Amino acid sequence: MGDKSSSPPAAVAVDDNVLTSEEEAAVRDLRTRIEESKKRGIDVAAKYTNFELAKFIIVAKCNVEKAYKRFKNFHKLRLKHKFDELSEEDVLKSARKAGAFIGLGGRDKQGRAIVCMDTVSCFFL
Repeated sequence: MGDKSSSPPAAVAVDDNVLTSEEEAAVRDLRTRIEESKKRGIDVAAKYTNFELAKFIIVAKCNVEKAYKRFKNFHKLRLKHKFDELSEEDVLKSARKAGAFIGLGGRDKQGRAIVCMDTVSCFFL
């Protein structure tokens, strides 16, 4: 018998970015939690895809209340700084002005330069 601990469980499918059944259920629960919120409601939950909500679930390790708290903080920030009204050009212009780009060196598989962006500098000018 070989050592099976070196490979991830089949349900995870890490290379394909497939959610586990536990993560899928947690995404559904998070969406329900957002819809049931007195302040946010169905309109807010409908604006986010399952993929976007899955990010909160994964970071919170399927803890729906922790994911909801992070989501709520993100959504408040998004509204406060009017992210939906910003164009990509606006963000890049602000980043250049703030000197927020940091070259990390190297290139990705598509040959693009790898850089980091200090988003705090961009949004709080």
